[in-house]
Amino acid sequence: MITSFRHDKIKRDRRRKILATLFVLSSIIFLARGPVSSRLGGVLAFLGRPLWALEDEVFIGIDAVKTQVTLKSTLAADNAHLRELLDGVALNAYSRDAIEAENETLKAKLGRSPENIFTLGRVLSAPPVSPYDTLIVDAGSDHGVALGMNVFSEGDWKIGQITHVWARSSLVTLYSAPNIELSVSVGSSSIPAVAHGIGNGNFRIILPKGVDVFENDLVNIPALAPEYLAKVISIERPVGSSLEALYLQLPFNITQLKWVYIAHPINDTKK
Repeated sequence: MITSFRHDKIKRDRRRKILATLFVLSSIIFLARGPVSSRLGGVLAFLGRPLWALEDEVFIGIDAVKTQVTLKSTLAADNAHLRELLDGVALNAYSRDAIEAENETLKAKLGRSPENIFTLGRVLSAPPVSPYDTLIVDAGSDHGVALGMNVFSEGDWKIGQITHVWARSSLVTLYSAPNIELSVSVGSSSIPAVAHGIGNGNFRIILPKGVDVFENDLVNIPALAPEYLAKVISIERPVGSSLEALYLQLPFNITQLKWVYIAHPINDTKK
């Protein structure tokens, strides 16, 4: 009898536990699907909203810092590159000044004086306003300008010649005008050639194939002082031909010239 009573008690305890568990689960499901769940969700959303906003601000701040770091790195690299370029320009300018000073010293020692003095002229009209491959400048006979005087741009580029003179202005015909020919030397090997003007600051030279000439070589006009005509921008080597064509161009836009230098030859006098 005692054993049977104990077994019944154990079974009742198990039933109570199972019923209690089922009750708890049913309550949880009811709360999750009922109006209470909405209230709880609203409470949790209200409490979590500041945290989510703070998280967004943190990530935005991190992105902003990353962007600032990237921009600073880029600016630092650009500044370093610009400093290198400026240093190179300054070095080239110093070298040019030193070479010119040395050139003048050597000419003086050898009894050679400068060949020209210069009058500064402002460009009043350039293509396409003025006629093709011509300039009109504000210096004329009142300033000592005469027919046939050579005209230079900044950097010892010999660009043309005075072909008409008025009292206070002159007409400059550029060497690049069609049908003009000039004796020149090409490249570091000073290869003699004839440059033909083909318009708009461009020239053409015909040479035998195989000569020591390359793109970006300078083309000089033989003179005591440096006089540059143009630079080689391309070389055409037709198949089956023994000749090659060099195409030259001024390193600046003639339509944007603001100033020129008109050369007055210094005549030698004998005592």
